[in-house]
Amino acid sequence: MNKIFKMKDIVAGSKKAAPEAQAIKNPDTNELVVSNSEIKRVTLKYCLKTLENNPPEEEVKELIEHKEELHRLRLEDRSKDTELVITDEDFFMILHKFKSKRSATYDFIIKAGLKFQLAILKLCRRLIENETFPNRFNLTTLIQLPKKGSAQELENKRFIHIKDWLARLVEALTVQQMKTEIFQAGTKFQIGGCPGMRTVFHLFVVKSNIAVKIIQGKGVIITLLDLIKFFDKQSLIDACDSLHKANVNSKCFRVWYKLNAKTEIEVRTGAGVSARGLAGPVTGQGGGGAALASALNLDLGVDRYFKDSTDEDCYGTIRLQPLSYIDDVSRSSPEASSARAGNAKFSSLAAEKQLNFHPKKSCYLVFGTERFKAEVKMDAEEEPIMLGKVQLSEKVEEKYLGDVLSSLGLPQSVEATVKEREAKIKGSIYELRALIEDFRMQVVGGMEAAIDLYESCIVLSLYSNASTWMEVQKHTEERLDALQDLFGRVLLQIPQSTPKLAARAALGLLGSKWRVWEAKVLLVMAIREQEEDCLAREILDEQVRMDWPGLAKEVKKICQEVGLPDATAPNIRLQREAVKEAIITDHHQHLKEAMTGKKLEKMKTTDMRYRRGYTKLSVEECRMAFRLEVYQFECRANMPTRYGRDLRCRACGPGQGEQQQQGEQQQEEQIEDQDHLEVCPGYSELWEGLGPASPKTTVRYFMRVKMKRLKQQQKTAAE
Repeated sequence: MNKIFKMKDIVAGSKKAAPEAQAIKNPDTNELVVSNSEIKRVTLKYCLKTLENNPPEEEVKELIEHKEELHRLRLEDRSKDTELVITDEDFFMILHKFKSKRSATYDFIIKAGLKFQLAILKLCRRLIENETFPNRFNLTTLIQLPKKGSAQELENKRFIHIKDWLARLVEALTVQQMKTEIFQAGTKFQIGGCPGMRTVFHLFVVKSNIAVKIIQGKGVIITLLDLIKFFDKQSLIDACDSLHKANVNSKCFRVWYKLNAKTEIEVRTGAGVSARGLAGPVTGQGGGGAALASALNLDLGVDRYFKDSTDEDCYGTIRLQPLSYIDDVSRSSPEASSARAGNAKFSSLAAEKQLNFHPKKSCYLVFGTERFKAEVKMDAEEEPIMLGKVQLSEKVEEKYLGDVLSSLGLPQSVEATVKEREAKIKGSIYELRALIEDFRMQVVGGMEAAIDLYESCIVLSLYSNASTWMEVQKHTEERLDALQDLFGRVLLQIPQSTPKLAARAALGLLGSKWRVWEAKVLLVMAIREQEEDCLAREILDEQVRMDWPGLAKEVKKICQEVGLPDATAPNIRLQREAVKEAIITDHHQHLKEAMTGKKLEKMKTTDMRYRRGYTKLSVEECRMAFRLEVYQFECRANMPTRYGRDLRCRACGPGQGEQQQQGEQQQEEQIEDQDHLEVCPGYSELWEGLGPASPKTTVRYFMRVKMKRLKQQQKTAAE
């Protein structure tokens, strides 16, 4: 698989290619900047301004000054210092993580010998022990990544912070010593950076709550909040305050602060690298430990404001506080007054953290009965739902953790998600076709490489979060299957009239319904493996106990369909391989039952649970093998509408005199179909040099037949 992706980068180019120079708009004047020097200057100025903390509001100034004074005292206090032990195991675990990033940045240490690596470990221990670092540790390079919107607007770029390999190594070793305390201090409502946690857990919680409210004839308001430039605007002192509350090692606390306190930045633009500028204490996106410290900081703040709140929603007996994934925050409210009360708390929290919520990206969606929606709408008209001084807007659809939520219901949410991804997937399919037809890709397996890339790139993107897709409708499944059928047609170069089931069986591709089934069963298995205090597990257990609609009911039905033990049962532990095998077998049985007609008879008798053997052939050979199997080779019997009643083979050429008469009689009897062409005397010489008879030699024989016919047609046209 690694070879396939390396060849893909060679043919299509790496995504890490240097950015092209392009004009940008100066945020201060809104004028277009085109010269290289001005582009670098304006970009650096914008980044420095972005990394400045927001000025504190009047009511929290005293609190922030108090935090700053406490922070200064904590840096000076050495009375609580304990021995900090950085083991060889910690060091090599960090190197393993660096290696998994496959970045040339770390080659200097990763590819070095053991003796050199141990010497670097000794240096890191000394730097951490003395808490003194070279000036080069302060330098951070900002890399631009595009977001949605015009590329000329700096607002539409995300800036990732990259440091020198040694600085990142020291910081990673420091953060490694704080992880245990950070995870223990966090609540079950924040899952960002926590081991074993996934974004689908929060999606599962949100959608389960929506499902039960609808079935109960009630409703729920889902508030989605977006913090403006959370990592850039967050106060480093505030993040350190949260680390102190988590009781992290005091030396780690000081080291991590000092590594980020005097940050100096340069920006890598398409016009070149900018000059350097002093940004001061920052927790930039991409920096070591920034995600964990930031997630903890927001989590502790939210918990402090909401843990004693009486306005929170419940799923059965489980109380639901606001859910966070790093800086993505959602909150469930049973009524409009609850939403207002929660927003007031969020406004106070943002002021305390010197952060702001995005007025356009923050919104709310109303799920439930038509009566509930009408009541919320009337209530909001009388008294708008505010977030600070901004009136929140109600939306019908909004993206949350990669999925689109639609207030029309859960089936419509799935449909909206698929529709949102559809155009991108189609573009990727055609891009994959162009990629696989490059002769260099034949080195890594031709059609096999195409299917591997499809499964590992396109399928993963299309079916992301599919495990939380509840109440999937038939037409949505057909829409997903249509995208897979497009992939089959484009790859095999076959017309739309080709039976869809044939391409699916030939390429060994699972239907959409079975892909979603597999994802759902695996999600339940993953939730069951979590600790008992995991929120997703609590929700699943409550769902099973109350027999409420949602993932548990659907998975129970799926297990019955495919012949697996009930994965939702507390004492059942399924193996991933067993689940996959059961899903594939069930798909295989349904595929066979749906196959009718002459063209599919031959394919129906074979094992279609896995990829066909001819996918190991070259692209052209694979296409020919498929055409032969579904009787689409260009011969008269396969194309009666073109040739009418004249289906005689023209390659069985007549002789002279008596032989001519005999030849004409034979020609009358010989219909030009695939079976005849395989033994036709007119093409017998094409078998020479192909070796013993086998499916592979048959494919190559017919490719020669095709080439010979093409040459004959060209010769006839020239005459």
